[in-house]
Amino acid sequence: MKKDQFEKIAQRLKDINDVVKGLDESIRSDAFAVLRPYADGAATKDGEGGRRLPSDNDADLGEDAALIDPDVAAAFLEQHVSDKPADNAKAIAALIYSVYGNADFSVAEVNKIAHEAGLMVPDRVDVTLGGASVDKRALFQKRKSGVYRPTINGRKFFKDEYGVIPGTAKRPDLT
Repeated sequence: MKKDQFEKIAQRLKDINDVVKGLDESIRSDAFAVLRPYADGAATKDGEGGRRLPSDNDADLGEDAALIDPDVAAAFLEQHVSDKPADNAKAIAALIYSVYGNADFSVAEVNKIAHEAGLMVPDRVDVTLGGASVDKRALFQKRKSGVYRPTINGRKFFKDEYGVIPGTAKRPDLT
């Protein structure tokens, strides 16, 4: 975690503390749970922690579409950056899963997120994802050319390796 990111989170925690300390003791823990996404820097339109719902500007996968909030992506990927490009590709897939759940995602999307985050991924992300396995069990299912979806083993891998749960945000159509 970078110092400026740490300072932002610390300030957010202080802000939450100011709010929570004025509440009745019986609801303080619940209040913190509600405000936790703000502390994580991942507050959403509907208040669900760690997930960003797409805005009206995210209707397609065009050049300017922000598929995942850059701050959320940076915070997640900073924790899971690797010297191995294949591991970075899997971390990006886990990030997408944490936002959109078990929805299809494209190789172009993985490449775009990697580029924006400054991460190295393999030249052939499609080959990496197609061959990714744990205990001889495939992590991804190829849906069509350049489009993948996590298998049940992939979803378990994401939970075990990255600590993520499936997101619930509505996915823009992949065209």
